Amino acid sequence: MWLMLHEVARLSLDTGVGTIDLYGNCTLHHSGTSAAAPEAAGVLALALEANPELTWRDMQHLIVHTSKRNHLYDREGTHNSTINGAGLEFNHLFGYGVLDAGDMVRIAKLWTTVPERFHCIAGFFSGRKVVAVGKPSQLELFAESCRDNPESQVRIVRRQIMVLLTWSNITFHLPYLF
Repeated sequence: MWLMLHEVARLSLDTGVGTIDLYGNCTLHHSGTSAAAPEAAGVLALALEANPELTWRDMQHLIVHTSKRNHLYDREGTHNSTINGAGLEFNHLFGYGVLDAGDMVRIAKLWTTVPERFHCIAGFFSGRKVVAVGKPSQLELFAESCRDNPESQVRIVRRQIMVLLTWSNITFHLPYLF
């Protein structure tokens, strides 16, 4: 069973989900997050029904590992897919792709729960770091374990970097607008 999440991946303006609109009329043009969110909730409910022991982290992994790149169309051609650090294809417009309900349920039945999340702090730098105009600057911080679980190996799933800059006049140049 394929499930298409109707966001910007629509091939034309004439496609959508058949439903009843606010005025009780039949429409075939329901789309966007209003259509995608309940469809995704339904797929996740099917996976949870197949395996009630799934955690929120398991659900994240299932979404990422079972999504398909099913003819996703970027009209402007500006959002090319890249391969992330885990070797998975990711696109800033479409994420990991289209939810595949059948594949998600099949894999959910056999899923082994992923380890719980630990909060790790890689390091802290306090001091002066001079950054020359037009030249790259690098600061390395190392982590050997997590404070919540000193025995664990570090495996980064997400990263957050907090930078506090003190300067009288600073300008950021972004490569594109959001």
